[in-house]
Amino acid sequence: MKYNEFKQYWYNKKNKTPIMSNIERTFHYGEQNKYERKNISVINIHCIGDSHTNQFIDKIPDDLSSVLFDKYGNSFKKQLDLIASYKHNNHIQHVIDDKNITFYSYRVCSNGAYAYNIKNRTSIIYKVLSEIKKNDFCIFMFGEIDCRYRIFSQSEKDGVSIEEGVRRVVNKYCEDLIEIIKYSNKKKSQEEELDFKNIIIWGPHPPHRSPNHPYTDTKDMNVINNITKEFNEYLRLKSSQYNWKYISLFDKLNNSDINSYYRTNDTIHLDSQKVKQLYLDRIEYIIN
Repeated sequence: MKYNEFKQYWYNKKNKTPIMSNIERTFHYGEQNKYERKNISVINIHCIGDSHTNQFIDKIPDDLSSVLFDKYGNSFKKQLDLIASYKHNNHIQHVIDDKNITFYSYRVCSNGAYAYNIKNRTSIIYKVLSEIKKNDFCIFMFGEIDCRYRIFSQSEKDGVSIEEGVRRVVNKYCEDLIEIIKYSNKKKSQEEELDFKNIIIWGPHPPHRSPNHPYTDTKDMNVINNITKEFNEYLRLKSSQYNWKYISLFDKLNNSDINSYYRTNDTIHLDSQKVKQLYLDRIEYIIN
């Protein structure tokens, strides 16, 4: 939400001093100033995932992996400097009651987009985590591609059930996340460590029942939908074991008509404008 969208001035009748609205002060003044500030909570939420992080910032985020390594190679300092620029171009702000919430989306797909092989992106995720403050929230948003384009065929190849195929992916995803987060925290002081209770796992949404693309493991979308349902259920269970918060729009969108309405034209991604209120409601509930 932009500053000009909610610019609200009114004047004190006595001295004609311009008084700014509660929301306007938050965006116009970073620190205490001559205008009396109301108590507004500033909340930063960092969304690390695949291209589905588009739903938070109204566009497909830039591919952070490519940006960093193509431009700066292994220069860690220059990569961190670039993350600041990346955040500026890939964020959005919302004001909800007394909360000023900023979402930062990081698309890390250059070395694969599966939840199963998230460890391939350890170095880039570590760099993002190193810049996240202790009280910030961090969303991990992987798994939709595994459900749509990997688990069915890999389970058949391995000769295991779909349920076992789902468990293998989710277990590895969670184990690798823990390793990455712990590695990042080792580089920080105790006061700066990312708190596990501020981690949010975002479960995949259901597939479109009539996709206009070929990127599915099987043409039977009911199978893909059942895989996604199983994936969410098991991922929710694992998240509770690690004291992570969990959010998914699966139940809300698990209806063919509703599902179609919230889609972009590619029938893969969700339309950020249409789902905005859905995810804001869940975010507000879970961070209170």
